[in-house]
Amino acid sequence: RYLRSIDPYAHIITTSFGGGLGDEKVWSLPEIEYTQSHTYSGMDKVEEVIQAAEYFLEAYKKPFLVGEFGVGGSGGESETRDPDGLHLHNGAWAGVMAGTMGTAMTWWWDGYVENGNMHRHWAPVARFATDLPTVVRPLGAGEVRVAYAEKNPPLAYDDVIIEGRGASWQEAEFNKPQSFAVDKDGHVEGMERLARVLHGVRNHPTLHNPATFELDCDRPCRFVVEVSGVSGHGGAGLRISVDGQAVLERTFPDEDDSTATLTEYNGPYSVDVPAGRHTVTVENTGNDWVYVAYTVEGYRPLVEPNYRVLGVTGSGRAWLWLHNRQSTWSRQLRRKQDPIPIPPSLLTLEGLPDGFYRVEWWDTWRGEPFGTVGARSSRGWMRLQVPGFARDLACKIRPD
Repeated sequence: RYLRSIDPYAHIITTSFGGGLGDEKVWSLPEIEYTQSHTYSGMDKVEEVIQAAEYFLEAYKKPFLVGEFGVGGSGGESETRDPDGLHLHNGAWAGVMAGTMGTAMTWWWDGYVENGNMHRHWAPVARFATDLPTVVRPLGAGEVRVAYAEKNPPLAYDDVIIEGRGASWQEAEFNKPQSFAVDKDGHVEGMERLARVLHGVRNHPTLHNPATFELDCDRPCRFVVEVSGVSGHGGAGLRISVDGQAVLERTFPDEDDSTATLTEYNGPYSVDVPAGRHTVTVENTGNDWVYVAYTVEGYRPLVEPNYRVLGVTGSGRAWLWLHNRQSTWSRQLRRKQDPIPIPPSLLTLEGLPDGFYRVEWWDTWRGEPFGTVGARSSRGWMRLQVPGFARDLACKIRPD
């Protein structure tokens, strides 16, 4: 209230928190006019933006922005891990198309962005968004369906990425031992109980929080724990057990006088899991904390094309972004693999008024349209033929 009383220019008022979801008492204040989150962990930045947007928009009914994000806590990490800026591209498009106030924002302008000429990632989405109305509504999960154009496509499998959001050094539900069932489609129930920080057994023993994952593998797969930071206040440890039997054990000692986060242990630690039903338990057996995320490689059968659709609607129009789920900075870094291209497919969209429309397809890397086709909405549904693509593409749907 005091800030508002002394500001003759009526600036928008917000604040920010160093991690986690922040303080609901602060975000709920009427004087706080938009909310934001900061995140420097995670292998799939698009999924992080989606989860944050869904939570904050629903919880506080205010505009929301990803105010800071990146692939690590320093500009140097971004330059090493993602020299092409793929996470910037994905964060820019995901932020706009998930219904937030704008693109997900990077902190590292003077080094990473300037030295790497990363400005090129914002021009395309800026050109695409020039005709967005002031008020738009994000598409709901049930308003878009995708299917293969081919009748009997060969069966393929993809990875399931599992990333917790809980991070605190206080008593919390996610700072207790927890179990999670991973469905065939990759869905994990109770993600609010999954921490991205595993606490050890000595410095904070009451927060010790091993995570157990219940898997049902169609075929042999691999479970990967991605370490992205270890406590500089004593180090940590890692134990991965399959069906209660320890399969991999590592120690991450803290061998200097600095309390800075240790990064020399960062990377993937994996175990093989046979076909069938099995449990995998991940535990920190060391002194203090470690940041983790999880991947179950080759687990999810691809019964539909492997891309997500984000979009917004308003004024009887729609703007869509189609993102190949394999187009992530972590896959590019760790596996040195390009995403498997998406074949031509079918997309069904609900909610536009009946009538004829013009669909303008956009190249998201060049920031320009490459083709226009006609489409019809009937009984509230529209079916689009989607051209094949490698990483992502977008379209504008307008009345004809």
